[in-house]
Amino acid sequence: MPDEDHLHCQCCGATILPGGAFYHCKTEFISGFDGVLPDSPDPEADIEAALQQLKAISAQEAMDEIYENIELVLCPACRTKLQKAILAMLPDQAPPKAPQWGKARKTVQFPKAPKSKGKILPFPGSSDSE
Repeated sequence: MPDEDHLHCQCCGATILPGGAFYHCKTEFISGFDGVLPDSPDPEADIEAALQQLKAISAQEAMDEIYENIELVLCPACRTKLQKAILAMLPDQAPPKAPQWGKARKTVQFPKAPKSKGKILPFPGSSDSE
């Protein structure tokens, strides 16, 4: 039974401890329309067929065909699995490379501190003095 005091990954059930890393994934599926209605020799029959298809499914299924929102809490491992699965669906897309820790992606130049005109005090316990 899941511990009610902690978050849990909704994919694998792992407990996410307070202060632990987790991801909130939001996905929306929204029906698209390009503004083009195909020509039909019998538009009335097309409308009737669409109505019959709607009668064969639940109201929720019909709504999900137009709009569906999925929100998940994921542990880091499941986030990586989901990301790789999504990217694998795209042609010519490889998962992003792991960050190269210790190698700066962008160098930030900070302004140099102005030279001090005062005396630099020695750090306690050091033998250097000016």
